[in-house]
Amino acid sequence: MFIPLTIIGIIINIVIGCLGEHNLEDNQSQVTQSMAQIVEYHLDHGGRILEAIARVAETSETKNLSSFMKSTWEAYGYFETIYCLDKNDKITLMMPSDSRYTGLDLSNLPDLKKNSIEKKLIISHPFISLRTGEPTVYLVRPLLDGGTVIGELNLALFQQEIKNISNKSNKNFVFIMDQTGTLLAHPFSDLVKQQSNFSNLGIFKNTLMGKSTSFYIYNGSSVIGSSTRVKMTGWIVVDQIPLSVFFSSYIFLEVITLLAFIVIGVTLVLSMNKQLKRYVIKPLDYLSKETNALAVGDFIQVNSLSCIPASFVELNKLSEDFKLMSSNLQARETALSESEKRYRGLYDRVPIGLFRVTNTGEILDANLKAVSILGYSKSEELMKVNANYLLYKALTYTEKDKSVLADIWDMSNFQTQLRRYDGTAIWVHINSNIVYDNEGRYKYLEGSMEDITERKHIENKVKEQQELLFKSEKEKREALEKALVMKDEFISLISHEFKTPLNVIYSAIQLIECVYSNQISDRVKELIENIKQNTFRQLRLTNNLLDITRLNSGQFKLHMKNVDIVFLTKMIVESVEVYANQKNIKIHFKSNLNSKIISIDDEKYERIILNIISNSIKFTESGGKIIVILSENKKLNLMQIKIIDTGIGIPKDKQELIFERFGQVDSNLSRQAEGTGIGLALVKLLVDALEGSIELESELNVGSTFIIRLPEKKEIIDSETQPFLDVDNRLINEIKVEFSDIYLYR
Repeated sequence: MFIPLTIIGIIINIVIGCLGEHNLEDNQSQVTQSMAQIVEYHLDHGGRILEAIARVAETSETKNLSSFMKSTWEAYGYFETIYCLDKNDKITLMMPSDSRYTGLDLSNLPDLKKNSIEKKLIISHPFISLRTGEPTVYLVRPLLDGGTVIGELNLALFQQEIKNISNKSNKNFVFIMDQTGTLLAHPFSDLVKQQSNFSNLGIFKNTLMGKSTSFYIYNGSSVIGSSTRVKMTGWIVVDQIPLSVFFSSYIFLEVITLLAFIVIGVTLVLSMNKQLKRYVIKPLDYLSKETNALAVGDFIQVNSLSCIPASFVELNKLSEDFKLMSSNLQARETALSESEKRYRGLYDRVPIGLFRVTNTGEILDANLKAVSILGYSKSEELMKVNANYLLYKALTYTEKDKSVLADIWDMSNFQTQLRRYDGTAIWVHINSNIVYDNEGRYKYLEGSMEDITERKHIENKVKEQQELLFKSEKEKREALEKALVMKDEFISLISHEFKTPLNVIYSAIQLIECVYSNQISDRVKELIENIKQNTFRQLRLTNNLLDITRLNSGQFKLHMKNVDIVFLTKMIVESVEVYANQKNIKIHFKSNLNSKIISIDDEKYERIILNIISNSIKFTESGGKIIVILSENKKLNLMQIKIIDTGIGIPKDKQELIFERFGQVDSNLSRQAEGTGIGLALVKLLVDALEGSIELESELNVGSTFIIRLPEKKEIIDSETQPFLDVDNRLINEIKVEFSDIYLYR
């Protein structure tokens, strides 16, 4: 009967072996296909990144390209180095930046000119990086202007993926080769750095012939390998497993089969030998009786049972061992009883209350601290009380006593109120845990409690103090806001009161100049000019204060009209040339537009431009220059005005300060010219009112650039155009006021 069983076992082993080999091939194929997809993903993602850089290189300036290359290199980490080459294949830009490589000729790269006409992505053979000395693959993207963008792909990405696979399964040994057999990634990275070539492996040759699975020799050991080609590059991903690992599973199957044969043989022997019942089953029955006695704790009966017949030494030995086990269990039960007593003492001495309670409210156990917290004298008295009665919620909702405990049953860490023995309520902090039986049903709730009544009282006091503090702060804030409103009203009132006598003074001066010009001396004329100059300064300060208070209070109104902004800006620049020439400063106006009609408040626009030009003249040394550039941004539908000067500049940490009210850089800068420090604050408010924006670019001792962007609004239908004569007269008056800090010598 053993021969048929042996034949069946051999057939089963063969079938299992075939299934195991097929399963191994499937597993290897899945590993290589997964790794190939990862490689394709990294190549595709790297290509997309390089394509984005190439498009920026084809459409943007070098400064923007450098910033984009830096942010891309830092954000993604796909490339060790990114190069930008000119038409002569020399490095113009690289990230990370290294001036040593600027101008380096890379025309000797064999894959550089491949497919340059189609402007497609080129993936090179593996190289050693110029910068890092690490193995890499170049991704090359030709540019439309003849240049090239090159990225050194970080092969460590593939190396890490291989390590991840090896960490998951110690059996799999994965590596990647290119079309020529040169290693791209390998568990031993030194082989990749040496650019080892595995084209002599059988798996490489079979893959080129279309076979994906092969048996071959690797480092003197027989292995089984599976391969998958990367579609984008033709690279080969290989997963190999030593045959010794493969056959080890068969040894395990042989052992299992042998054990099965033994069990079957023993079964056959037992079935044919009925005598075993007499010599085996009966002694085992004795042991069963001893086991039952032991189960009920009857150690005396165990020792009084008759021994197994001596002819069966093994069973007799088993009986002796059983008695030894019984005596050990008896000793352990005694030790357990003593341990329970010690645990009970510790349980009652801990400084926090401990308890166990069922979901029906029955208190199973409570230590002395819990009894003391709840005001009872003995634990027996507490255990007679239902836990639902102790919950303070039951004092108000007496009809829901049975559901109160269920409300907090699933809570593990919470605070609640409990009722003491004398009826008073206390706050406790409870940490609890539900204990389940073997069938997953609720058994009881065990936990700890801590009396936090005093802490709660302190917390309530703190909360009350916080509310009082919040109320006080609110009242102070409201008083401050009221004071600010009163301050603005006061400034507005004072400004109005200043403006009226100033206008009277100016009118009187004009009258003197018109009527008595021939009757006064040159010295008096000079004094009158000084009075008029300072009158303009006071008018400028008054107007600025009035406008700021109106803007802050929302009472400022715009008067929009159709204006040729090119003509208006040019007229402003030409009108202030005399002030610039006074300091030997050249001022120019540039624009790519001949005319542009937009809807704008021309008076506010004039004040903005005049204020900035006034500052530029004041803070630009003799021999400097000021350029006003007007351009149109059609994409954003904006008009952009740049005012560039070669003045003293503004430090980086002070540039935000100048747009604040009364904000001046510091005494060294601001005292070179007179001013109140509210001009640019008003400019910022006026630009915001025109729905525009203003920016500052400045470098100390180099100069400043103010960039104003205003919306190019649609023209207002049937808008009246103000006569140029009125504009010119108003502009002259505004220049006199805005430039009152700049003394014009005659």
